[in-house]
Amino acid sequence: MPVKYKKNRKVSIEMSLEQLEQILKGHNHLKDTLDTLQECSDVWLSQVSGLQLLLHNLHDSMDFKRGENYWNDYTLPPKE
Repeated sequence: MPVKYKKNRKVSIEMSLEQLEQILKGHNHLKDTLDTLQECSDVWLSQVSGLQLLLHNLHDSMDFKRGENYWNDYTLPPKE
């Protein structure tokens, strides 16, 4: 997915409708998980796996780059 850097620190991100739908689904899952945490001070394991899927979909859709080691933070894609 191409990320295009523009002037004035703006970017244009192009993604498929499927990728956008995955991000929306993950957003709603994150909202539900946070609601459960606030109401019950608990979280279910199925919600944790949903958060892992959201993380994967975000870095895949946004083309974030992983550091050399698994504990490194992701970074923005390089400017072309």
